[in-house]
Amino acid sequence: MKNIVEHYSFTRRHIGPNAVETQEMLNALGYKTLDELIEATVPNAIRRTDHFKIPEPLTEFEMLNKLKELSTKNKVYKNRKIYKLIF
Repeated sequence: MKNIVEHYSFTRRHIGPNAVETQEMLNALGYKTLDELIEATVPNAIRRTDHFKIPEPLTEFEMLNKLKELSTKNKVYKNRKIYKLIF
């Protein structure tokens, strides 16, 4: 029973496959590497050749402050014409 609980635990489901599981999957599909699988399945037209420009990570505190700052830019708009039609 412990193995079943471990197998379906949140962490286990969201971490993804380990190296052995990945290789088993590739073997079942007939590929040696993930790159080979991607080459065979992802069309060139939608592949990115440049690197993502990902900013440095923030702490939770820094992110909350950034979100708070962004939220001050929110604006509330009301469409009074539609409101009058409905009510």
